[in-house]
Amino acid sequence: HCHVGLGAQGEVPLDEAVTQAETERDAGALLLRDAGSPTDTRSFDDRPDLPRIIRAGRHLARPKRYQRGFAAELEDEWQLPDAVA
Repeated sequence: HCHVGLGAQGEVPLDEAVTQAETERDAGALLLRDAGSPTDTRSFDDRPDLPRIIRAGRHLARPKRYQRGFAAELEDEWQLPDAVA
């Protein structure tokens, strides 16, 4: 799996995510499993020159319980229904 759309500080601009996808493609990966990238890469589905991405959705976590910039942090468990809607 990979994290197209994830940088050192979390979400990256879409053009940087394209570059990441191109790097994966150039390495021979044509189908990627994205395990929670914060960048919305659904627009890549219309790009036949990029690998196909199977998305798992963004990670949800309590503050400071996951890697910085990666998960959507929820202060209160009551936020969970809205976060997954």
